[in-house]
Order: sequence, then structure tokens, then C-alpha cells
Amino acid sequence: MLAAVLYRLRVTYEKIHDTRFISHLDMTNALNRAVRRARMPVAYTEGFSPRPRTAFGPPLPLFVEGEHELADIELAEQVDPAHLIASCNEVLPAGIRLLEGAYVPGKAPSITASILEATYRVEVKEGTWGVTQQLLDETLARTEIPITKESKGTRKVVDIRPAILSLSMEGDYILHARVEASPT
Repeated sequence: MLAAVLYRLRVTYEKIHDTRFISHLDMTNALNRAVRRARMPVAYTEGFSPRPRTAFGPPLPLFVEGEHELADIELAEQVDPAHLIASCNEVLPAGIRLLEGAYVPGKAPSITASILEATYRVEVKEGTWGVTQQLLDETLARTEIPITKESKGTRKVVDIRPAILSLSMEGDYILHARVEASPT
């Protein structure tokens, strides 16, 4: 039996406002439902409980908005990305929106393997939090920032300094951080 040709569409989406309160699993369910409601030819896994063949980038923690998140949707037929995006956006809940999409080769690395860095914007609404550009500059000047990491009952010390690419302040209450986000 010949394997079916599948088309992998990598989409960029945003999860903002009230949808920051939904979990990663709920996000995946919302996109899978939208693709089905938009009547897109999504491919399904085989077996007893077939599921849409979709894959998502690293999960966002609860209460965190994402403005440039990635997901792969495998399709049984090639569809114009703009048509898929418009059709899905009509049925997605407010706060979740597909922004753009493009086909990637079947042998392309997974989303997680493709992401090399992440950018965070942390905003404090009120009060004093003690973070200043001087403190960030001192942090960046350090050669090591050891932290203790616990995994499966074992502890080890890890130097996180090489993973911090940049830190900066915008005004007094907004921190911008760019960090390494590779699978390793």
C-alpha cells in the first residue's frame, strides 16, 4: 500500500487577551476544531482514535500571551494558505487568530527543532519592582549565572548565562528579554 502524500502547512498564530487563560491542550483543541469547522482537508492519524495531524511549538504557560506562535497542520490536499487562514479565522474564538502560513517540505525539522530563540516582554502594571537597566547590564556582564535544576529527583547546577542573548528596559516597567530556546 502506498503512503498518502501529505502537505504540511506551517502557520503563525496569536493567542492574546482573554485566551491567555486557556491551556496549551485547549489551544490545540480550538485549532483542530476550527480546521474541521472550516471544512479543510486535514489528515488524520491512523488507529483506534484518529486525531487531526497537527503539531504545535513549545507550550505557553497560563496567563502568557503569544503574538507569534507556530503550528503545523498536515493536509490530505493542498489548499491555498490564505484561504485556510481566512476560513479558520471565521470560526476561531476571539483572541486566537491565524496570521500567516506557508508549506514546508515533509522532511523539514519539527517546530521545536526549528526554534532557536524566544523573545519575552514582561510588563509590570503598578508598583516598584526594582529592575533597572543598570541591573540588567550587571547581569549581562556576568560570566556565569548558575541555577540548580531538579529533574526526576536529581539536582544539577546549570549555567544559564549563555542562553541569555539580550536584556533591556522600555521605560520603568517593561522588560524585554531575548533568550536561546533550542531543544538542548
